[in-house]
Amino acid sequence: MSISIRDFIYLDIERLKSIIAQVEEGLATTSSKENRNSQQGSASVEGGIFSFLKGIGGVNFLWENKNTETKSLHDNIYNKVENALIENELLIKISEYIKEEDLEKDTFRDLLLDNSFILATGKININDFTQMRMVLEKFNDIGDFIAKCTVADLPHNQRQKQLKKVRSNLKMDKWMQEGFKLFFDTFYKDRIVIKLNPFENYPDFRLVGNLNKEFLRDDISSIIYKYGTAPVSEWTIFGQIASIPPENRENIVSNVGGSDIEVALQQMFDVFREVEMMAQSVVYPEISITPIAIYRE
Repeated sequence: MSISIRDFIYLDIERLKSIIAQVEEGLATTSSKENRNSQQGSASVEGGIFSFLKGIGGVNFLWENKNTETKSLHDNIYNKVENALIENELLIKISEYIKEEDLEKDTFRDLLLDNSFILATGKININDFTQMRMVLEKFNDIGDFIAKCTVADLPHNQRQKQLKKVRSNLKMDKWMQEGFKLFFDTFYKDRIVIKLNPFENYPDFRLVGNLNKEFLRDDISSIIYKYGTAPVSEWTIFGQIASIPPENRENIVSNVGGSDIEVALQQMFDVFREVEMMAQSVVYPEISITPIAIYRE
């Protein structure tokens, strides 16, 4: 029997607990929260998803949301959740569920619900906006240094001409640099976004999600150092679909009555929503997901 060893990059243990509680028909009963940020419950079950915790005959179990909680327990919980969802036919394996003809006809969106649990494997991109903001701040200085290094070994009579050429390719106009910084500071801030493409030949099928730094197994700079922002190996995401944006997305409340101030405010919010769709939201053809686990095998 083959054994699959997972190398977890990200694991949202709080969502896993929630799924367990619901799949096991309310097995987990919340009682109180102590100062040390613990959650205590009781279990009266033999076997099932908590059999590994030996929850038999009213024995209390304790979830402790602190650093001493072992990663191995979290990994075990994930395995139990995935198996439970599969057994209850609540988990969609994208590579098996979506057929090539669905991709060719662009009908795959009709096969998914906006709350489905999904499991998808493919090439992934990691967009760390904090890192990009730091690079953007010094972009022209970095570009100037790279340009000088590039021409350092050229003969002196060729150096200046080539330096000017290389500099022009590595220089960002001031207005563009300031505009990007404004957008980053206003909309993106310290966000970490992942984009996964399960089908190499169909780039329009992209799953996009925002990561909570608390549930990363390592800090993001270490992850990027080890794997890069576009890892060469395929990664797997377990998550829940948040929204499937249509090609024409309209959700603007029109003909709002009320005072002049209320009408003006509504128009202002409508304009903001347009900016939000352009700069902040997941839009067609991408599909928005809530990542719960990310791992390599």
